[in-house]
Amino acid sequence: MMEPASEKSLYLIRLLDPIVGADQHVAPSKETAYQFYLNVGMANHNLYLFLKRHDMANMTYIRSSLAAYGKARRIGTTPIDRATAEGLGAALLASSGKTKIAAKKFRRVESVLLPEAFTPACALATYYGAQGDSGRAIKALRAAYARSPVATKHWLRITDDFMTIKQDQAFAALLREWDVFAPGRPWAIPTPKPPARKVKKRR
Repeated sequence: MMEPASEKSLYLIRLLDPIVGADQHVAPSKETAYQFYLNVGMANHNLYLFLKRHDMANMTYIRSSLAAYGKARRIGTTPIDRATAEGLGAALLASSGKTKIAAKKFRRVESVLLPEAFTPACALATYYGAQGDSGRAIKALRAAYARSPVATKHWLRITDDFMTIKQDQAFAALLREWDVFAPGRPWAIPTPKPPARKVKKRR
């Protein structure tokens, strides 16, 4: 009998959906374009981090992620939307070792990314975690947790965004405080609705 799929493996499988959509030249509708490209960026971003953790880092995922984040930033209709895409791109650069370039990129949007909503708070936490700034990462995580405790715990269980600070005592204490890895606790895995898409006609 096959073992049931882990929460992490299901998450990684779901990351492939936006990447496949992008590779098949599936264009999102105007209303969903920002979220579509942000999702493509995050999917490639997280696959890069997963492979890096297993010493199989692939720069193709970085290039694809940054390209998608760039599209999301250009399409974003609000300062928060644009700053979120830029901030996640900076976090990816920091994770890949380009910390100075990442810091310069992040400074342009840091003041906009006030943790007043869940996604911007996550973008802040991701960047600070990648840069090894556990204090600010924890502060941003608490802001995200205040807005969505279940989603924040789910993210922390499956993400590789915090590899840089995983040994930090304060970060480890936060995970214990929230019982992130409590055994036997049934957490539902969110299933995001796919964006409405339209297929580009090839000429």
